[in-house]
Amino acid sequence: MTKILPYIVFTVSMMFHAEAQNLLINGNFESGNSGFTTDYTHSPTNVTAARSYAVIANPRSAHGLFADMRDHTSGSGLMLVVNGSTTEPAPVVWSQQVNVFRNQTYTFSAWAANLFGSSTSIISVRINGEVLTPEVLVPDEIGRWNEITRTWNSRSATSALIEIVFVSQNFTGNDTALDDFSFSSDSHSSCIDPSQIPTDAAYEELQVLATVPGNSNPFLAGQADGVATKSDTAPAQSPVLASTVSAGDVLYFSVEGSVSNVGATSPNTPADGGSFYATNSALGIAGYNLPLNALVGVFLSDAVPADTAPDNLDYGTDGQSFETLAPQLHQIFYIGDGLTGAGTGSRQGFVVPPGATRLYLGTSDGFGWYNNTGEFEVNICRLLRLPYGTELAPTMIKFDQMAYTANVGDTVLGTLEIDPIPPGGLYSQGLMVTVRNAAGTLAGAITTGSLPMLDFDGLVLGGSAAVPNDTGSGGIKGSALFSVTRETSVDPILGSFSLSGLPAGNYNLAIASWNDLGPTEDIFVTGECLTLDPYITFGTATLEVVGTDPVFPDLALSGEITVQLQTGLLEQRLTFTNNSDQPIEGFRLFITGLPADVIMKNAHGMVNGVPYIDILTPLAPGESIEILLEYERPSRNPDFTPEFTLGAPADNQQMAGDSPPLPLDLRVLRKTGEGMLLEFLSVNNQRYLIEYSDNLSDWKVSLPPITGTGQRLQWFDQGPPRTRDFPSGARFYRIVAFTDNP
Repeated sequence: MTKILPYIVFTVSMMFHAEAQNLLINGNFESGNSGFTTDYTHSPTNVTAARSYAVIANPRSAHGLFADMRDHTSGSGLMLVVNGSTTEPAPVVWSQQVNVFRNQTYTFSAWAANLFGSSTSIISVRINGEVLTPEVLVPDEIGRWNEITRTWNSRSATSALIEIVFVSQNFTGNDTALDDFSFSSDSHSSCIDPSQIPTDAAYEELQVLATVPGNSNPFLAGQADGVATKSDTAPAQSPVLASTVSAGDVLYFSVEGSVSNVGATSPNTPADGGSFYATNSALGIAGYNLPLNALVGVFLSDAVPADTAPDNLDYGTDGQSFETLAPQLHQIFYIGDGLTGAGTGSRQGFVVPPGATRLYLGTSDGFGWYNNTGEFEVNICRLLRLPYGTELAPTMIKFDQMAYTANVGDTVLGTLEIDPIPPGGLYSQGLMVTVRNAAGTLAGAITTGSLPMLDFDGLVLGGSAAVPNDTGSGGIKGSALFSVTRETSVDPILGSFSLSGLPAGNYNLAIASWNDLGPTEDIFVTGECLTLDPYITFGTATLEVVGTDPVFPDLALSGEITVQLQTGLLEQRLTFTNNSDQPIEGFRLFITGLPADVIMKNAHGMVNGVPYIDILTPLAPGESIEILLEYERPSRNPDFTPEFTLGAPADNQQMAGDSPPLPLDLRVLRKTGEGMLLEFLSVNNQRYLIEYSDNLSDWKVSLPPITGTGQRLQWFDQGPPRTRDFPSGARFYRIVAFTDNP
């Protein structure tokens, strides 16, 4: 763990004008219905109702009277299609919050097109509640894209909540397509995010511009003229001396351009590189395994590199999406475009190692850089630290409780705390939580919940269920960088975790440093990155699980995920069989491994962000039950594989509406051999519960609740998980509404 003292940033003059960076996520909607919030109802196939929207390629596909047109970005992508609200106060059509620099001028832009009628939308752009005047009247011409631009000064703000509102409430018209949202500032470098600079620090911009030709061989870093290696010679193929540096600095990069290692006249490989290639060390500089044609760097001291090189870095094993990298001297490291993703993600930080005074930049190849073409324009930002010397207080990373107790089947929730929060900051690259019983084995799974201070990728390590000979080592990995990437907080919570599926017994919990993360991470070291930190200690706790271990059924897949053409949902059937000699009263099914754009449509609830369904149908020994899972995905692509975990259902899993049964125009039809179909006219955005009974006396609740669209809704009772059993005999239904809708 690295202790880092407060940062202050000094200045050199700007050397060039960086292209403005769009701060918005999915501004062109090519990632579908994600990255923004809205008060409107998502209806991907039907936007005939007011206050509904879809992210689609052609408005006509969701409304037969809308314009037949294509998106603004490419003519073959997606756009936001909106049927405006007719009520006051006007709901928010689109919203997104971003970090901003203080006292900077930003430009918001978007493209809008009228979809129907002469009563067009009047659009209001708001930032932090301030209306950017004047409001925008979308021109009458149907299907023509029109640009909207407004400027805004951040003044003392460090974040901007951007909102789009249709202030017009016309029933006919008020229908608009939106695309290519952008929010940017030309006045600040794009190589560092404002959230990475402490808000209480006095800082100015430091920016270095470097042009890195494609023929820059990093193995020649620091070598005298005439020195040759890998078919290249200094200085013709020498890398670029980009900047002087100091140990403990954190560097950030913004990169543009492309290169070619085969001499192409029009090089087209961007900074993240192409296919992987491995090459050995040379002239005291470590080799690597990383993508060809990528931007790379190497730190040197004032001395010429020695003959003995450090270990090679293997990005094929350790990945390229790291948040922070701390390479050694003479160790070529991957920079790429400086982001965790390819052109997207968060800005990556590179910690300057002890003894480093120079940074060289080059490109990756195997040999013969002399015929490489193209170049990269590299923008470097730097946070400079104050000198070390302040004594830091001993710090404990501990559990929120020294002893936990739980009943069999319950999920154990806990948190990791840091006490006290070091005033000079704390830099961590690995935490491990282990759970062991008396036999030294782990059953069940450990997962993460909210991690307010951990920069966490969601790694879940298996227990004995995943690895038969597991030694009981499960854990979570995370990293925290206080007073550098975020404000120092008084909240002691590092993050939360949960344990599930544990049999009855006593368990020992422990926190430790994670000392097997690979060469891209430094583990629990001092601010100088030299020795294990003597100030960090780790807590332990105990867990007692009491009661009788529940019996769970065996699971078998009944079929692949398929598209239900009537509803547009993806469906998957599962069969559960009680192969034990004991009856099973019920169980809870957790569904994990879903892609980010997939929603578990008929989930009964969530635990730590994991959807679940409660199956309350008793199963006698030898009995089986089939349930239907429903997923929603904008693309309707069934190519994903969910994972399932069984647990005990909650004691009180029912909910109830808060109004008498509704006198609705309700039709109930029996579909022979398939179940019961209900149909009724709904109120837009009204939440309903379906209740059912076999005797008009004992009423049960079907989960989850359903939300009205203003149209007729259909609801199909096929048994579990919506109801406890298949409606084979007489069954009665009633509908209850919530008076306080969300």
